[in-house]
Amino acid sequence: MSDTRKRKKGKAAEAKQPESGVIRDVILWLSLAVCILLFLSSFGLGGKAGNTISRFLFGLFGAVNYLLPIGLLIGIFFAVSNKGNTIARIKLWAAFFFVIFLDGIIDVIMYGKAVPSPARAYLISYRGKSGGGFFGCIIGGLFAKAFGPLVAGILLVIFMIICIVLVTEKGLLSRFIDRDRTPKEEKKEPEKKPAKKKKVFS
Repeated sequence: MSDTRKRKKGKAAEAKQPESGVIRDVILWLSLAVCILLFLSSFGLGGKAGNTISRFLFGLFGAVNYLLPIGLLIGIFFAVSNKGNTIARIKLWAAFFFVIFLDGIIDVIMYGKAVPSPARAYLISYRGKSGGGFFGCIIGGLFAKAFGPLVAGILLVIFMIICIVLVTEKGLLSRFIDRDRTPKEEKKEPEKKPAKKKKVFS
C-alpha cells in the first residue's frame, strides 16, 4: 500500500510541474503584452484605452513613466524567476523606491521649495507628461520644505545610491575602504620562509 501511495504522489507532483510551467509562461507573455502596450502608449500609439492608462501613470510617476514599462517587465520576470525569495523581494522594493526618489529629485529641480500640491502635480504630469508626478511631489515637497532644495537633492541622491546597493548587492564606499586596507595588510604580514627539507640518510 505504501508503494502505491508513493507512486501516486510522484505522478501528482510530475503533473503539477508542467502545469505550473505553463501558467508561468502565460503570465510572462501577458506581462510582455501589457508592457509593450504601456511603452507604445507613452508615445501616443496605444489607442484610446492605452493612452488613458498611460496618462494616469504619467500623473503618478511623471516623466519617469517613459521608462517605467521596461523596468516593470524586468521586475516581473525577476519576480517570477525568484518566486518566494526574500532577497528578491527586497531588491524589487528597492527598485520601486529608486523610482520614487528619482521622481522626488525631478520635482525638487523643477520647483525648488515651491512644490505644488499633489493634486496639482498630478494634473501637470497628466497633461504635459513631465515633472515628477504625484509621488515625486510628495517626496520632493516633503524633503524640500524640511531641508531646502539643495540638501533635499543630496539626500535623495544618497537614498537612490542605497537602493542601487540593495539591488546590485555591491557596496560602493566599502570598495574604497577595502582598497586602502589591502596594501597595508600585505606590508604588515611577514613573508613566510619555506621550510627546509630534512635529508633522509638510508
